[in-house]
Amino acid sequence: CSSDLEVLGALQQIPHEGVAVVNLVYPTEVLPGFTGAGYANSWEDAEATGLLGMVWQSKVFQRPTTSVAVYVRESGGCDPAQVAVQAMHKDLGVITEPSEVQVTHWPNGLPQYLVGHGDEMTSLHKARVANTPWLSLMGPSYHAPSLADEIFEAQAIARSLERRLKVPGKVLREKTSEWEPLASGEFRVV
Repeated sequence: CSSDLEVLGALQQIPHEGVAVVNLVYPTEVLPGFTGAGYANSWEDAEATGLLGMVWQSKVFQRPTTSVAVYVRESGGCDPAQVAVQAMHKDLGVITEPSEVQVTHWPNGLPQYLVGHGDEMTSLHKARVANTPWLSLMGPSYHAPSLADEIFEAQAIARSLERRLKVPGKVLREKTSEWEPLASGEFRVV
């Protein structure tokens, strides 16, 4: 039981900040240059407002609207919906109010990588493999914050699980080479 607590304790030590995802919907004619999908994140006052970036999509589902997801750091008591609409006005020149606004709060959505995070992840994986070999960890809190990195991470974990679960009724031990690349942030595509 104490070995499980060691792994749990290491996981709980990863600091996080909240993020709000603000979905704004506009008629397509309001955003004529926003066809297809895209991402933007070069904001002058991003630090002050908490604005992290915007992702938009149009004509994906053959609807006459364009959806814009605005990511806002939840700190300092800002209203994420107001920050998102103001960013559309100020940074993209959109003066029309959105036809729909939906805010989803993710209180622990932004893991914070402190100095030594990689070493902490290596220690965590060693404890996990030794004490809870059935447990696999994946997501932005552990190795890398980007979705692209998480895809590589998922592929590596899937290959490991496939190898480890091949023998019916038996779980093979995880090899160090299967988690070391994850802990170091360097992914190996095998």
